[in-house]
Amino acid sequence: MNPKYLLTAIVIFIMPKFIMAQTAQKPYSIFSPVPKEKLREMETDRPDVTESAITVDAGHFQYESDLFALERERPESSSQKTVTINRANLKM
Repeated sequence: MNPKYLLTAIVIFIMPKFIMAQTAQKPYSIFSPVPKEKLREMETDRPDVTESAITVDAGHFQYESDLFALERERPESSSQKTVTINRANLKM
């Protein structure tokens, strides 16, 4: 193999992977949580009120609940009441 092509192959295929491996950040997980100084601001997501795709930082938990909720619906012909106790969201 021509040394010129070998050197080109090394530069194109191997060097970018080596550089990325050197600068890659350690992935966070439940056992390796995001440090306190890098945490995002907490976003509330009340159960069955504001369902959203907001996530919680790795290794942290967020628990939100309605201990007691009373919902009333009044269509034209009848009314309906719904009572819920401890409706909750747990994110991790």
